[in-house]
Amino acid sequence: MKSAITNAQISDIFACLDSEGCFIPAQVGLPCTYAAPYAPNEDDHEFCELEGGDAFTETSAAAEVEMTVGELVERFKEKKDAWEKA
Repeated sequence: MKSAITNAQISDIFACLDSEGCFIPAQVGLPCTYAAPYAPNEDDHEFCELEGGDAFTETSAAAEVEMTVGELVERFKEKKDAWEKA
């Protein structure tokens, strides 16, 4: 059974972002797909940004990763203040 993310879990995730509201998807087990032909280079980075109340929306699409909401939140908590740019 799928469970929706709660407001408390969203707050937990936002509390783990870096000072600019960014995170590195791969470091929490999420895919990061860039729109072709874009890809990170020496002038850019692998960080993604979360902002505002629409950062999380419900969907009926199939999951792309095998992870519960709780597991995702825990992964964000493990990376708080420890995002490692490649």
